[in-house]
Amino acid sequence: MAPLVESLEEIGYVDGENTLWSSLRFSIWVSCRRSPMQGNTLGVPLVDPLLVRGEQRSSETNLWLLPNPTIFGTKQLVITPNATYSAYEIAQFLENIGFSEGVYPYKSRILPLIEKTIAPGVPITCIIGSGVKTAETLLYRKNCYGEQPEIVYGDGDGTVNMASLLALESLFAENKNQSLKVIRISGVSHTSILKQNIALDQITGEISCINSIAMSAAV
Repeated sequence: MAPLVESLEEIGYVDGENTLWSSLRFSIWVSCRRSPMQGNTLGVPLVDPLLVRGEQRSSETNLWLLPNPTIFGTKQLVITPNATYSAYEIAQFLENIGFSEGVYPYKSRILPLIEKTIAPGVPITCIIGSGVKTAETLLYRKNCYGEQPEIVYGDGDGTVNMASLLALESLFAENKNQSLKVIRISGVSHTSILKQNIALDQITGEISCINSIAMSAAV
């Protein structure tokens, strides 16, 4: 984060005084889907994923990272020899992997909110990375959720795939009262977007433009 803060300070940013910058993203994180199935060690060596699966299943924040049916539709996200699952089959998917206790919070807390996303009514600018290999689909050759799946890759920022990155375009496309600007930066990843100069220049440029417009309107 330091490179971004330094870049903002160069254009006159003072923490808490003259710039309010926040981000909103809808993500389908393959790590989230792997965690309740067979566990995800997050790259820690010599750890059996099954040993951490129970703890990861108890984290309700993982449910918030599951795909929004409005965005992903009927696209197959998990493929096994006996079944395929789209965003519409998440509840059945949780049942089939032996995580039935996750079904109720998913249906009662997650779905009601993500199915009724309301446009905020203020201008939104999204700056995203693209053109980086990003996990998109899990493929199981055997009908066993304890094995490590093959991962099918697509476009995205290396962490969040393109469908999620462009979610606001899909959600607010028909809302003429919602101003939305999406800027893609090719070859920039989810983590490097706050470090690479090409991304920092774009971010600070957009913030300067927004602040200038706001200050002009206030005069």
